[in-house]
Amino acid sequence: MAVFIFVKYSPYNNLVMTIQDWASLIVAILTIVSSLGLAIKWLVKHYLSELKPNSGSSLKDQVNRLESALDEQRVDSQRSRDRQEKKLDEMYQILIKHIAKVDKE
Repeated sequence: MAVFIFVKYSPYNNLVMTIQDWASLIVAILTIVSSLGLAIKWLVKHYLSELKPNSGSSLKDQVNRLESALDEQRVDSQRSRDRQEKKLDEMYQILIKHIAKVDKE
C-alpha cells in the first residue's frame, strides 16, 4: 500500500502539463529546429562558394582549367591528324609516281 500512495502523490504521475512545461518544450523544439536550419544554411553557403570562381582554388576554376586543357588537346589532335593526312597524301603521290615509272619501263 505504501508504494501505491507514493505513486499516487508523485509529481511525475501528473498527466497535465503546466504553462511552464509547454514553454520549455516549445523552446527546446525551436532550439533544435533553428540549429538544424543554421547548419543547413552553413552547408549550402559553403557548397555554393565552390561553384564561384575565386582565382584558382574553387571547383569552378578547376573545371574551367580542365575544359581549356581539353580544348588545347583537341586542337593539337586536329593538327596532328592534319599532318598525318598530309604525309599520307605525299606517300600516295610518291607511290603513284613510282608505279607509273615502273609501268613505263
